[in-house]
Amino acid sequence: MSFSWPRQLIWASLSFILTGCFGYEPLVSIPRGLGTATVDPYSFEIHQPSIHLFDPVSVTQKASARNLQQRVQNIFIILPPMQDSREYRGVPYGMYVREIFRRFNRTLPHVKLSGGVWTLTEQSSDLSISPYLPMQIENALDRGVELASIGTADLAQAIQAVSEMSSKTQGIDALILFSPWEDLDEDAIEAVDRFWQRGHFDSGFNIIPANSAWDGTNGGSCAFVVGLGNNYSRSQLDRVDECGFSVASDRIADPSAMAEFVERVIYAGPKDSDSDGVYDYLDLCPGVGAGRIVDADGCLRFVDRGNVQ
Repeated sequence: MSFSWPRQLIWASLSFILTGCFGYEPLVSIPRGLGTATVDPYSFEIHQPSIHLFDPVSVTQKASARNLQQRVQNIFIILPPMQDSREYRGVPYGMYVREIFRRFNRTLPHVKLSGGVWTLTEQSSDLSISPYLPMQIENALDRGVELASIGTADLAQAIQAVSEMSSKTQGIDALILFSPWEDLDEDAIEAVDRFWQRGHFDSGFNIIPANSAWDGTNGGSCAFVVGLGNNYSRSQLDRVDECGFSVASDRIADPSAMAEFVERVIYAGPKDSDSDGVYDYLDLCPGVGAGRIVDADGCLRFVDRGNVQ
């Protein structure tokens, strides 16, 4: 009597055996003697990151591509003393301030700016306004040249000194404070408000309910605070409908974040030459003009027949 396996059972058994064989991970051959085992050094050459600590993102390139409008013509920067020996994030506080300021300068676009930078110290002050040349400032600092003093260690008084200087300039002024959050007391915030008001109203300090005439392009002032000391920003100086805001220094230490900050300081936004609501860099039909119904490309939405849409 002969016994025959069903064909389906044979194929199922063969498939199971083959699946089990191929399912095992290949074994690595290791020498028997542990004393003879060697590990070759792994090459990291193709995985090495850049040795630079900060590679700035080009704001100039984006501004050119999107035809961004320069909003600020003058910048006034106040820094805390760089000789501060306290530690923050494992380095002396002054060194940290210097590095954030260096990254700001290296990210600034190639545009014409005037103004200056001063430290919050009581030494004899030089409050003259000159062309703001970031790389020239960086080269001087690298050679050990100290920044000019604002003439006071009080932040509110320093802001008042900048307000006096800004009254002699043409165009829009930007006040940029690199300051520990705890130094932004009530006096300093009121000084910033006076700086902002002086830049917007030629008639002096007035008590008014609101102002809607300023369009952000024909004069005025902006105030920005780079808070030093933690990861959180504060909203006392933020102006949702105007120009100016506060941000933590740690949040803009990254190249892309610093580029975004610098862009918001210097530029107002893309240009719309024909006022049709579509920015120039997106407008495929320039010259349509205001008051016309256009599509997302800036072209007339309806055929114009007898000047009636």
